[in-house]
Amino acid sequence: MKSLLLSVLLLTAISTSAQEGPKVVVFNSTESKEPAQWSKYNLVKFNVFEAFAGDFSFYYERILNKNFSAEIGMGPTLTNYFSLLWNDNFDFSNETVEPLMGFAFCLGARYYPYRAGDEFYVAPEFKYKYYHNNERYTDLSGQEQVMEESWKMAMGRLTFGYVYFFDENIFIDFSAGFGIGKVTQNNLDWEGTEAILDETSLLTPRFHTGVKVGVAF
Repeated sequence: MKSLLLSVLLLTAISTSAQEGPKVVVFNSTESKEPAQWSKYNLVKFNVFEAFAGDFSFYYERILNKNFSAEIGMGPTLTNYFSLLWNDNFDFSNETVEPLMGFAFCLGARYYPYRAGDEFYVAPEFKYKYYHNNERYTDLSGQEQVMEESWKMAMGRLTFGYVYFFDENIFIDFSAGFGIGKVTQNNLDWEGTEAILDETSLLTPRFHTGVKVGVAF
């Protein structure tokens, strides 16, 4: 009987000691509400800055995985009024120039250190632009003639940018970068009394900036 009583007292003492010992509190880790990857994989946008240069391209970006995406852009071109502002000899009231619709396209890949489609990115890209117009002139016999002039550029470039989302769908994409472009021009010129199309081509460094507004879905 004494042995049973001692055993009960011993178990009671051990139980009390265990309950009075230090307690280990486990906190539930709070994970970020932002997903590691967007649930929306498609981004459609329009470059407002390029529109001032007569390039009305729309862009489509597709998120491939957590950090990478691919982008393609294309659209019509008209007169590059932005570049003409730097031409002292250009006259906006000149009716001898008839703008024609050209085209532009862009291909690129994007790397986002944080999350594809959001915040900072770097993008190697290839951009092509083609502008052309009809130039009216009068030949020596007094007859009105028309010659087609053109301007085209093929450029490899590196773009740095930042994407800011106003909500889950609407965003703005700021970008700037540099590259090397081959520019080829065909302009009306005179060789003696004969009108000719004079072609010039040069390789030149070029800088670019952009502001795209768009929607994700």
